[in-house]
Amino acid sequence: MGVTASAAAAAAAAAVGSIAVGCVCCYFAAKRAAFRATPTDTSTICGISRVGLLCKLSFLMKWPIPNLESARFAFLPAQKAPAADDAASRTPLGYEALLAHCTRGKAVRNSNGSASASDEPAATRAAATTTTQACDTAPSSTLVVAFSGGAVNKIGLSRMEFRRMLSARGSATAHVDQLYVLDPTGMSFYSHDLAAFTARLRRVVEAYDRVVFIGNCMGGSAVLRFAPLLRPTDTVLAFNPEVDPRIDPRRPFRMAARLAPRDAGGLAETLRTALQRTRARIHVHSSAWPPERDQARLLLRFMTPTLTPTGEWPNWAVRAMDDSGVPSTETALAALRHPAERTRVLFEHRDCGYHGMLAKLLRPNGSLRAILDDAVS
Repeated sequence: MGVTASAAAAAAAAAVGSIAVGCVCCYFAAKRAAFRATPTDTSTICGISRVGLLCKLSFLMKWPIPNLESARFAFLPAQKAPAADDAASRTPLGYEALLAHCTRGKAVRNSNGSASASDEPAATRAAATTTTQACDTAPSSTLVVAFSGGAVNKIGLSRMEFRRMLSARGSATAHVDQLYVLDPTGMSFYSHDLAAFTARLRRVVEAYDRVVFIGNCMGGSAVLRFAPLLRPTDTVLAFNPEVDPRIDPRRPFRMAARLAPRDAGGLAETLRTALQRTRARIHVHSSAWPPERDQARLLLRFMTPTLTPTGEWPNWAVRAMDDSGVPSTETALAALRHPAERTRVLFEHRDCGYHGMLAKLLRPNGSLRAILDDAVS
C-alpha cells in the first residue's frame, strides 16, 4: 500500500515537473520569437496573425519587441502636387528620416541658423538625402500626426488610419507634413514603451510651428494622452475616444481592462491628468451610439473649473449635431471658430446612432474632410 502511494506521488511529481519544464521552455521560446518578430512576418497561427499574437503577448508579459519599434513611426513629407492615388503610391519614411526632415525644416525657417544637421547623429544626417528626394517642396511648418486605433491589418499591426483622406488631392492636409504613429500591441492605449515613445514624439513636435493630432477610438484616447506635448496654437481632434474601459459595455474593452489593469484600467485617470495639463485646443467628436457617446461624456467630468498657470480653466462646450448633410459641417465649423467655445468642444453627432461614424456618416457627407481641413488651415 505504502509502495503504491509512493509510486503515485512520484509519478505525479514527475508529471508536474514535466509540465513546469514545458511551460518554462514555451515561455522562453515565445519571448525569443517576440524579440525577433518583424513586420514582414505574414504567417498565421490557427488563422490569426502570428505577429499580432506576439505583440499582445509581449505587452501582457512586458517583453521587448525591438524589431517592431521602427514600425511605430511612418512619415510622409509634404508634396507640391499630390497625385490622385498618392496615399497608395508613396512609401512612408522612418524615424531617422523624419528627424533629418525636422532638422532641415528648422534650418530653413530659422534665419539665425541655430538648427544644423551637423548637430544630429550620423544616421539622421544620412537619412537627409532620402528625405530630400522624397519631398519636392521646403519642409512644412505644420505637422499632422495621425494616431492609429486598435484595428489591425493582415499582419497584425495597427493601420495607418486617415492616410488616404489626409493625402487627397486638393485637401489642405495634403500640403503639410504627415506622421502616422501606432501602438504595435493594439491594446495598451499607447502605454507600451511609453517613456521612449513620448520622448521621440516630443522631439518631433517641438520642431514644428503648428501641430494637429488626429485619432479615432484608441487613437482618440492617444491624442488626449499626448495633448500635453502641444501648445495653445495646436489642435487635438479626437473621434469617439475610449476613456474608461472598465465601464464600457463592449467586451474587448472590458477584457483589456482586466488583462492590463494598470494601463487600460487606469486610462481614465491618465486622460484626466493630461487634460488638466494641456493648453491645446481639444475638439472631440462623438456619435450618439450609447457606448461611444457615454465614453465621450466622461470627459466632461474632468473639466470642472480649475486654476492653471495661465488662469482659470475653461469649461467644455457641448454642441449637438443633428443634420447629416452639409449644414452639419457648417454648424460645426462655426462653433469651432466661436471664441468662447474654441478651446474645449464636444460635438455629439446625434443623427449617428450606430458604430462607424467616420466611415458611414462623416466621410460620405463631406464633414470629415471639412473638419480636417479646418484644423490645418
